[in-house]
Amino acid sequence: MAQSPQQQYQERRGSVNVLILGPYGDCKEDLIQMRKFVIEKEYKNTRIVEELPELEDIPQEPKEEYFLEKSKYYIENWAEILIFYLPLECDCKSVLLELFFMCEHVPIKCIYSTIIRHEEYDLGTLIKGMVRKMRVADYPYREKSQIQDMAFSACFCSLENIFTHTI
Repeated sequence: MAQSPQQQYQERRGSVNVLILGPYGDCKEDLIQMRKFVIEKEYKNTRIVEELPELEDIPQEPKEEYFLEKSKYYIENWAEILIFYLPLECDCKSVLLELFFMCEHVPIKCIYSTIIRHEEYDLGTLIKGMVRKMRVADYPYREKSQIQDMAFSACFCSLENIFTHTI
């Protein structure tokens, strides 16, 4: 007997690859809490970059270059849903590089991607234009207590987009 669309969605939710990208340092705990929350909501393949297997073909020094290359590899070859976290209190330049890479090299993933950013985080005119043009969802938050629900909502909406474009 064929599965209902709801059953297909439930099954796919458990296997879709979700990558949460954001600054580590003082904001790493936010990434971990978002990941845990999304996994509890049945998006079992949700990861942050450091949890993914190391890449043996890329020199691991200097570390900054290695981590950027690792992020780019998993954006391009593993992630189906991407969440870019931009808090106000951390340096997010590396996250913006990852966002630019996705938009430039795998633009098909833009409609399955979301930026979760503090409402006062200024993306600037050019980045806002690119985000709108590429149809990346933009979720501004006021309180940190909102980011977990936003991450879940991003996964839910992105998976809906995946279903809309594949069925």
